[in-house]
Amino acid sequence: MIGRYLVDSGIVAERDEAGLDRRLRHRVRRAMAGDGLTVETLEWFIAAFGIVESDVERLWATYFGGRNEPEVGVAHTVIRERSVAQRQRHRTMALFERYEADASGAIFRRFTTQMILALENDVRSYLFDHEAHVERIVVHAGGSLGPRHVYGEGLHGHEILLDRSLQRMQRTTLEYRTYYRTVAGPPLTEVRRSARGRTENVSFSVRFASERLPARAWWSIWPDQLEGTPLVEIPVQVNASACITRALPYIEQTVVGFHWEW
Repeated sequence: MIGRYLVDSGIVAERDEAGLDRRLRHRVRRAMAGDGLTVETLEWFIAAFGIVESDVERLWATYFGGRNEPEVGVAHTVIRERSVAQRQRHRTMALFERYEADASGAIFRRFTTQMILALENDVRSYLFDHEAHVERIVVHAGGSLGPRHVYGEGLHGHEILLDRSLQRMQRTTLEYRTYYRTVAGPPLTEVRRSARGRTENVSFSVRFASERLPARAWWSIWPDQLEGTPLVEIPVQVNASACITRALPYIEQTVVGFHWEW
């Protein structure tokens, strides 16, 4: 069943169909034994067997509840690998990020502080992935704003040119603010943060104006930076500071964030 789905959907070319059942048998055996169920394998099960939406939600909740609880980090949930503007040569050792919404509900500003560790010699820049409707970025510490890049079929980013070239195992701290232009239509109701390599000691928050607080909000994990619905949603409460927050020990090969309803 899974093999036929992979061929019919174009994931596997017909010329590669020979031996597919044998290759799948090993993967399915590991999954059924609880020894290696990946996001991709679970996606194949869901699509091949036509599992109904209500059961799909329970499957993803069970999968992430057992493997990627916020307290133990989130990893390897990206299904579609998009191309990147440059190879990652660092690891983020700490990341603090706070979005702010105005009285209309629109996200207008984002504060970021992060410490990066060079994994190679001569690391001279950091690529900051961001939303398409960014108006400007102001770097307050650790570097200066470099060129903008568009890549990965819709991804946008800016290089932050470091104040000094980092040698392997050297660290530096970056502080920058991102400002957003107003977009047509109702305000956006989600923020997503992607991580390719390991990002450790993560703190996310969204602060709302007291005049407009969300009726419901969720901490969410997506399979892609731009497309798709959340794989899992965990309800969160707006706190006394009009914020929704989440702290994690790490994220890697994933897209996480919040979405909400008014």
